[in-house]
Parts: sequence; C-alpha cells; structure tokens
Amino acid sequence: MDKYGTEQDPYCYPGSPTLRNLLDIQDETELEDVERQLSLLATDTVQFSPPPYDLDYLKALHRQLFGDLYACSSNI
Repeated sequence: MDKYGTEQDPYCYPGSPTLRNLLDIQDETELEDVERQLSLLATDTVQFSPPPYDLDYLKALHRQLFGDLYACSSNI
C-alpha cells in the first residue's frame, strides 16, 4: 500500500513503501542512507544559475541530485 493506505504505489516495490531505484535497494532505511550519500556527492557538481527558476531548471536540478539512484522520466 502507499503512504496514504489507498493502493499500491506504482513507483514502489510491490508490498513496500520503498521507491524503485536503479540499485535495486528494497530496504527503506538503506535506501534513505544511500540517497543521502549520493545526493550529497552530487551537490559538489551542481552549477547554479541566478533566479528566476523555471520548471525545466528545477527538473534538471532534480536529475543532477537524484539521477544516479532513480530513473528519470522525460514526462515529469
């Protein structure tokens, strides 16, 4: 079930609240730890632009921070 108890979240492993990920980590605590470590490393490579920020900029930033762990969808 998803966080809100309505149905299985398609972005999570079956029967789990853990997000599907490129490293196939199915333990939620381990995934949170790896996500923290990888995003911290990724912050060193982020090239910030001055505001204002648009949706495309924010999506690119998200890909930079989390792209090593999660598959990026082009229609998000």
